[in-house]
Amino acid sequence: MACFLVLKRLLLGPSPPSTQDRLRKRLEQRQLLSDEGESSLQNGQSRRLLDLEAQTYDTFDDNASNASTRSRINPRIISDAILGLSDGLTVPFALSAGLSALGNTKVVVLGGLAELAAGAISMGLGGYVGAKSEM
Repeated sequence: MACFLVLKRLLLGPSPPSTQDRLRKRLEQRQLLSDEGESSLQNGQSRRLLDLEAQTYDTFDDNASNASTRSRINPRIISDAILGLSDGLTVPFALSAGLSALGNTKVVVLGGLAELAAGAISMGLGGYVGAKSEM
C-alpha cells in the first residue's frame, strides 16, 4: 500500500499548502506592505486571519491554481487505477488457488487465461457504459 502512496506522490507532486500556510503568507505580505501607523489595524486583521474557525473556505483558490504550472494527473484516475488493480488481481489469484486443488497444471493455466479474457471484456464494457452514463 505504501508503494501506491509513493507512486501517487510522484505522479501528482507535493501536496498543496495548507490553509494555515496560505493565511500566514497573506498575513506576512500585508504586514510588509503596511505602514507603521496602521500596525494596530493590521494586528486586529491578523488575529482574524489566523483564526481558522472563523474562516470560510473557498473551493477555488486563484493563488493555489497559479502556483503550479506543472501538469497534474487527475486524482480520480489514480484512485480508479488502484481500485481496478485491486479488483482485477483478486479474482485471478482466487481462481488459480481454487483450480490448483485439482492438481492439473493445464486446467489452472487455461482457467486463468479464460478468466483474464473474460475479466478484461467485463471491465472494458463496464468502463464504457460508466463513461457513457456520465456524459
